[in-house]
Amino acid sequence: MNYKEAIAYLNSHDINKIDLGLDDIKKLLETLDNPPTKFRSIHVAGTNGKGSVSAMVAAILQKTGHKVGLYTSPHLIRFNERIKINNANISDLKIARLTEKIKPIAEKINGITYFELTTALAFLYFAEQKVDYAVIEVGLGGRLDATNILPAENCAATAITNISLEHKNYLGDTIKKIAFEKAGIIKEHIPIVTAASGEALEVIRKIADEKHSRLIIAEPMEYECSLQGEFQKYNIGIAAEIAYLLNINEDIIREAFKEVTWPARLEFLKHNLLVDCAHNPGASLMLANELQKAKEDTKNHYERARRIPYFRKLILVIGILKDKDYKQILKHLAPLAAKIILCKPNTERALGPEMLAAELQKEHAKDYVIIDDVKEAVIYAQETAQKNDLVLVTGSFYVVGEVYGMYKKTGIKKITRRKKLIAIISKMRLITKSL
Repeated sequence: MNYKEAIAYLNSHDINKIDLGLDDIKKLLETLDNPPTKFRSIHVAGTNGKGSVSAMVAAILQKTGHKVGLYTSPHLIRFNERIKINNANISDLKIARLTEKIKPIAEKINGITYFELTTALAFLYFAEQKVDYAVIEVGLGGRLDATNILPAENCAATAITNISLEHKNYLGDTIKKIAFEKAGIIKEHIPIVTAASGEALEVIRKIADEKHSRLIIAEPMEYECSLQGEFQKYNIGIAAEIAYLLNINEDIIREAFKEVTWPARLEFLKHNLLVDCAHNPGASLMLANELQKAKEDTKNHYERARRIPYFRKLILVIGILKDKDYKQILKHLAPLAAKIILCKPNTERALGPEMLAAELQKEHAKDYVIIDDVKEAVIYAQETAQKNDLVLVTGSFYVVGEVYGMYKKTGIKKITRRKKLIAIISKMRLITKSL
């Protein structure tokens, strides 16, 4: 089996299928000699920020000299991004070899899912490579997520970043119900670190007491960090508390925060092109707050370093999936934009831009354009932008990933010739609404 065949096999299992439960992943891993028993783990759940926290913790552990695995999802450009050791993606060759090993076992388990396969692949890789620690990001929820097969006796800490309403069809329609699902990763006698508050925190506290687990409520911390955004203070606080639990030297923690990388989260691809994977109401609210703070004065050095630079007008390029609360996402971001370009994520889960347009017409009275193709939407936005304007691409990992891949592979070159712009416009469905 080569890499292409391995990815084709994984993709033959519906990437969008969600079948929560631990029975199938348990059967698969038992046949593979239980790889998650062969490394220490740190398990991270939450509505938003769990990827950033995972990256921070992995960076800190790596800085101490440990060999560190990192498992996150989804990927932006290539599958390999999901599985790393010491910040290096798993190789094509290893994906092919491990998939070939897993396939005959998996085919005996009726209904095995894409995420269960990729989780098994990651755990097997980390075990074979003899990592000291593996930082594992939960896929969905926690209690019945495939990653929750991690044994308590090998777990150094668990973390829950924050909790807001998302995936209500699977996790419940209240904060308390969702908190219960996410708190399912809390393990007997293993410390739990969280930045959750209110009703969510009370649920977490109750389950931590039942599991005899030490509860640490993380406060926002003012470490200098390479990741932008005021909201990162809370993620920094969680990662730092985990590092304190592991008795890691303060100087190492500081250096790791300065060097950590986590792509496409408040990241500038060029001076006026910002991408962020805000794909739910909680994340879009955080993003809106960051945009507003860009125009506020501050004398705090750390705040100034984390903030988006001042901009004149915002041009918003947005595409959203149909299972997301698009009305709330638009509610947070649309009022801040001078112009909105609606595009369509390249997936069957995409919400039609016409639905977004109808909401803008009804609630926001904003100037908008529909350009289905993500790349053409970004090129049009850049051509429209004037000096000191900011182009923001957000709404879905699919949208941001496509733009991220386009930029990283070839760069996004500004189109200056009018006939090229006309050629682009002639291929798109153009719908405008004046202010």
